[in-house]
Amino acid sequence: MNGNEILLVKIDGEIFAVEPMCTHDGTDITRGKFDPVSGIIECQKHFARFDIRTGIPLVGPFGADGDTQPPLRLYKIRIENDYVHLEANQEWGVI
Repeated sequence: MNGNEILLVKIDGEIFAVEPMCTHDGTDITRGKFDPVSGIIECQKHFARFDIRTGIPLVGPFGADGDTQPPLRLYKIRIENDYVHLEANQEWGVI
């Protein structure tokens, strides 16, 4: 979207849209491990772990407390006729 990549993940029938960038150093988190049952994604570089449904960091880099970094950026979406649409007004700004 406007030059930005968006990671779409479907968990238990619900679609989540996330900026695929670790908030620790900008590493592409799509290359890390993902558990589709728990919804947890792990950054391959420094092993930070996030809940993909909320963006909340559960574990920081190298096992540090998750409170040491900001959450992943989530996108508000809506589904219409099997298409995913991004809402223009996001909590963090307008896209």
